[in-house]
Amino acid sequence: MTALRAPMPSAAAGVALAPAFAPAARMEVPFPIAPLPHAMVWCSGRSRDPALTWLRDRLRPIVKRNFES
Repeated sequence: MTALRAPMPSAAAGVALAPAFAPAARMEVPFPIAPLPHAMVWCSGRSRDPALTWLRDRLRPIVKRNFES
């Protein structure tokens, strides 16, 4: 058992706390936290890489659906 805390977005907590840390408790922080920005960043030399283009095209709607207000 530990008294350590790790503030993180709820989307990350669902992955980080399951199932190995199942006993961990989710708690609200006692102060307001500004929203965290999300961005995709890649090397400009790989902008036309078909595999990375495919990946970015798949990630955009997921990020938009789950992280934009």
